[in-house]
Amino acid sequence: MADLAFPVVVAVACFAAHVLVNRLVLPGPRQRSPQRVAILVSLGAAAACTAAAVCLGGLRVLPFAAVVSTCIAYCYFHLFNMSETARRIRILTSVYLGVPIDDRHYSLDAMIDARIERLIMMNALHQDEGCHRPVRGLLLGASAMLDWWRRLLFPSRGDRVV
Repeated sequence: MADLAFPVVVAVACFAAHVLVNRLVLPGPRQRSPQRVAILVSLGAAAACTAAAVCLGGLRVLPFAAVVSTCIAYCYFHLFNMSETARRIRILTSVYLGVPIDDRHYSLDAMIDARIERLIMMNALHQDEGCHRPVRGLLLGASAMLDWWRRLLFPSRGDRVV
């Protein structure tokens, strides 16, 4: 029965840690990437839950605890990220609440500017004198790998990026 409760404990830990960090540790107007905070909090909660499981059950539970807590943290991050950035979620919420949809936020320029701003906040993109340059790191490596994969799967599309 304890094995079945563990994923719930990890999910609650991710949520609670996220709320505490945003409300108590990082309050105020300082700009930070919500995605970066969610990633770090999710990984921290997963590590803490794994450590607690090992303390309670010994080293034999380490593989189970590590895999389950990492998967739950991954799911939590994507659930948060979807709620934070998805246009469809915001549009549905506006319609549900009866709030008029401000179509200025959904123009192509506004969407591109918002994504560029997020990339800058995550230190994945650097802006210097109006020019943007990618910053070497995990996100650039992942995007290069996905681009390679896309070109491998769909060679007829050529060098088209999107």
